Amino acid sequence: MRGRLATDLLVLLLLLIAWPAFGHNGNNADSSASGNITPPSPHQGVFTRGYDLARSNFNPNETILTHQNVQMSTFGKITEFPTRSYVYAQPLYVTNVHVPGSSQPYNMLYVATEGDSVYGFNASNSPGANPYPIWVNHFTEIPNGPQAGQPDPHNQPLTGTTVTGQPTTGTTADINCPDIAPFPGSYVGINATPVIDPSTDTLYVVAVTKDTTVALPPNPSQNQLNQKYKLTLHALDIRTGAEKFGGPYQIQLPPGLDALHSTQHEALTLFTDNYGTHVLIPFSSSCDEGPYSGLILDYTVQNPNSNNPTLQQTGSWLTTSPGNQAGIWSLGGAPAIDSSGNIYFATGNGAFDGQNNYGDSILKLALNAYGDFKKIDFFTPFDQISMNTMQIDLDVGSGGVMVLPDQQNTSTPHLLVAGGKSGQVYLLNRDNMGRYDPLDSQFSKVVQSFNLNG
Repeated sequence: MRGRLATDLLVLLLLLIAWPAFGHNGNNADSSASGNITPPSPHQGVFTRGYDLARSNFNPNETILTHQNVQMSTFGKITEFPTRSYVYAQPLYVTNVHVPGSSQPYNMLYVATEGDSVYGFNASNSPGANPYPIWVNHFTEIPNGPQAGQPDPHNQPLTGTTVTGQPTTGTTADINCPDIAPFPGSYVGINATPVIDPSTDTLYVVAVTKDTTVALPPNPSQNQLNQKYKLTLHALDIRTGAEKFGGPYQIQLPPGLDALHSTQHEALTLFTDNYGTHVLIPFSSSCDEGPYSGLILDYTVQNPNSNNPTLQQTGSWLTTSPGNQAGIWSLGGAPAIDSSGNIYFATGNGAFDGQNNYGDSILKLALNAYGDFKKIDFFTPFDQISMNTMQIDLDVGSGGVMVLPDQQNTSTPHLLVAGGKSGQVYLLNRDNMGRYDPLDSQFSKVVQSFNLNG
């Protein structure tokens, strides 16, 4: 799967009528359209990609922004916040954050960059106010930029610099992929949207770094690549940017995969079920550079009610055998979760056999009591074989999935919608997704399907 659009530039532009109002009427927890399965919180805001676990991108409680006050004459840029590198992840927002040393709570904007930095800005800044962050955490050093132990150009300390090295670069020296701007010379650091647990004041984010002290031989092995390139999971205090839960944690990939070619595009996902609080981390690649496979990991918060909670990798599920592609892409979207805790996502081009390989498919997984994944169901279009050819490359997984609200007075109350590069839209029954039938060109196994191209 190739192609990715930049969503934000080096300077983040805020386009709101009254910035302090943003998110005040949002849900007070990360919830899906079909149910709230996360703990309550004193905060409001935007805690996850797509606003909720259903990935509806919809705030049903919005009352401040209306058709009357969102007009060309008044709707525009209020201020701007500088960052030291490009932003591809969706910014997140939390109200009433009590920053140590401040007499009043802040409405905070959180921005993660390709330079392996996370910023906490005062979102209520008025025009002309100090645009620099309340805190910033740089996970790596950038050449000619702030070094470990030295002040940031924004006159802020380098909180918790944890990895010696630099972000991976979008050049032939690392990965030859022009999808991350500017190319060549771009950084590939934090590529996917973080997620916030407002009940514990914790932001989870994954960064990829390279250790510049490690030299690689020609044609390095995957073990050697994993010594130079590292994926780390960070749990940050949204009040200060400091590491929490004993982090950061170096992510352990399954055999056959490495941290250079395993790239995050889909956002982190947070939800709580009867077994605990889970952080889901999906992977694909950069520009189909491999070897890679689609992968989703589960990190579970251990001892959450103790003074020293930790994170543990409890689940790992490959969409194909190692190296057979089927990445989890969705143009920066995120897995969708229904009210029962079932997990849905779509995959891109890759091998398919309906047993161990699920390229160009929409999958339904669940977590067991130990935090490991179990495949429940799937749907794969009849023309998967032709879609998978690189000459056509019509990935199912380019557009992501969305859980719809439960329907009334129908035999199919639990629905899911997804669409891919071909323009084909699939309305699926979450209780019976249709699986694979190479002869079903009329899509009789799904609730409805149509093509947006006519």
